[in-house]
Amino acid sequence: MKSVLVGVSGGVDSTFAAIYLSETGYRVTAINFLLTNEDKISQSVVDLLKKHNIDFYILNIKDYFKKTVIDRLVNDYKNGFTPNPCSICNPLVKFKILAEEADKQGIDSIATGHYADLKEGFIKKHFSIKDQSYFLAYLPKEYIQRIIFPLNSFEKKDIKINIPIDLKESNDLCFVNNYRNLIDNTKKGNILYNDKIIGTHDGFHNYTIGQRKGIKYSNEPYYVKNIDILTGDIYIAKKIELYSKQFYINNIHLLKDEEWFKKNKIECLVRYRAKSTMAEYEPITKKVLLDEEAFAITKGQIAVFYHNDLIVGCGRIDGI
Repeated sequence: MKSVLVGVSGGVDSTFAAIYLSETGYRVTAINFLLTNEDKISQSVVDLLKKHNIDFYILNIKDYFKKTVIDRLVNDYKNGFTPNPCSICNPLVKFKILAEEADKQGIDSIATGHYADLKEGFIKKHFSIKDQSYFLAYLPKEYIQRIIFPLNSFEKKDIKINIPIDLKESNDLCFVNNYRNLIDNTKKGNILYNDKIIGTHDGFHNYTIGQRKGIKYSNEPYYVKNIDILTGDIYIAKKIELYSKQFYINNIHLLKDEEWFKKNKIECLVRYRAKSTMAEYEPITKKVLLDEEAFAITKGQIAVFYHNDLIVGCGRIDGI
């Protein structure tokens, strides 16, 4: 019997993933990561797993998670970036520790409750609007080759029907309700439009590129265009001024060689849920050239490259 270690957060998707694998012939062990002091899995989930003969244990990784994800998120915001912690947590925490724990126990595969698929050794977009492949772009090949995505052929509505208890939904930030509660002491400053001061703010970490909320100036909508972390000043503009067709990336992770990118166009996603566009990636300059303009390209977000719905690379946006 094939064995699999499933990461179970306590939410409906990962719980279903573990049960589904058990019912389809796998010997399943479920692991829950204790991330923070407030993090606790529901006893009803534990009971449901036991009912399906699934071994279960909790692993305390609070210190490692804080150092790897939370401290990095806080540091990014203080340096004017808008980070995507899920894209960092998956390769450096969740899948890394899943693989390590599976190796310790001689378990064949690892699995999660992500809405994603696999094809030809690459992560593939999920067919539904719940697609979460974007957050998995930094996964290395050695993890991909042993992953199972049990939800690859399911829609969200199918999952809820098959779980007999009311379970929580996943959040964008699973470890905190509001990231701003983690951050303080960023510079206060002015809000400017066309270099004219039109207001003040209490800390630039409360703003991100493309943000409209909290910007009050005339009856027209205005958006954050730039944040100067040295002065604390925030510059706003009309929406049309926030579109761009190019940007640079760092922290680059490619699943095809550089020569391949010189010969092939890619589909580029500059943030989760954004509209994708065809693009070219220049490996030498680390520049991405978009066929269509994208709104509010933001430093710290992850640009993910697809080819025929398969993830072929990604990088952290470093400016336009």
